[in-house]
Amino acid sequence: MSVKSWIIPFMSTAIGLGFVAVSFISGIEINATHVQLLDYLVILTLGSGAIGVTNSGFKKYKEFKTNG
Repeated sequence: MSVKSWIIPFMSTAIGLGFVAVSFISGIEINATHVQLLDYLVILTLGSGAIGVTNSGFKKYKEFKTNG
């Protein structure tokens, strides 16, 4: 797997976990804007995973059709 395929899931997960950890350590209250940001990061991570799975499945389908 290429490193490029892991950038978006890793970055969004790291930012989300870092944000939550800093808020717990410093005691900063999480407001509605922060919740929307975390929702966006979760959706971004899930979306990039779905795109990767679809791309992989399509490549395997093309390989199956050309060899079968």
